[in-house]
Amino acid sequence: MLRLSYTTKKISHILAAVALILANLSCGTATFKATSEPEAAEIFLVPQDGKEKKSLGKTPLELPVPDLELQVSSMLQGESLVKISIEKQGYAPEVMYLPAPRVMSQSTELFVKLQESKNAQHEMTVQKILDHIFLAQKLALTEQFERAHIEIDKVIVEFPKFARALSMRASIFYAQQNFAEAAKWYEAAITADPQLDEAVRLLAKAKQRLRGDREPASGNGP
Repeated sequence: MLRLSYTTKKISHILAAVALILANLSCGTATFKATSEPEAAEIFLVPQDGKEKKSLGKTPLELPVPDLELQVSSMLQGESLVKISIEKQGYAPEVMYLPAPRVMSQSTELFVKLQESKNAQHEMTVQKILDHIFLAQKLALTEQFERAHIEIDKVIVEFPKFARALSMRASIFYAQQNFAEAAKWYEAAITADPQLDEAVRLLAKAKQRLRGDREPASGNGP
């Protein structure tokens, strides 16, 4: 089960969720569960084509993924990632990018701790980073790797020690089977954040591929 937690001061959790799109997720009955602090925050699906956002309900919310897909499939137009906005009056809205219901193959628990709206500039910075990461992920999924790197550059240039962005850059290189560059960027991510377990694990896999070892078919990773 995938569990996600987010505050505006720790957006790395969001990027970890986005990175899971590159992983091989196990099949099974899946549910989408969302809770928040405080409760009764409204969850919206925000279409990328500019259409009006759709309310999925208020927290605490729990839906089987097939039911969720029925609600939103007509709005997604084949998207692999969806933009979710969690909103409550008096608090800054929080945004996450999650797997679309049609590709959500494991249960997902989303916990959001809302922050009182005090710093508009900070909120704009967070949103800007997320938009670049989201676009880079979409481009990588469609093998538009050069454009994906350009979007990641826009984050790294401004935040050169942002470990999650460095790890995402490495994952794009891994998807390109450029394991030397992938290892280099995973090492940079670990230097920026030694506690980034995901980068430690994937660095080992990149070095394994550099040695010519075969990757286990059941392994999770890019």
